[in-house]
Amino acid sequence: MKTARDNAVWKVRVLMRARTGWKPKTYFYSREFHVTDWREKAERAPDLFQIDFIGKYTLEEDHG
Repeated sequence: MKTARDNAVWKVRVLMRARTGWKPKTYFYSREFHVTDWREKAERAPDLFQIDFIGKYTLEEDHG
């Protein structure tokens, strides 16, 4: 069964504001507009979202 990670080109790690502090969440995308969307969200609401990492991703990174 294929997952979004199988076709991913971009890896985005976001810190999201929670009651107990900042929670990290990692997303995998095949299209750059998703990355742009996260950048815009973080600019509009820095108290809710912070970008920790954005970069190119290959499946080999997970399978060494």
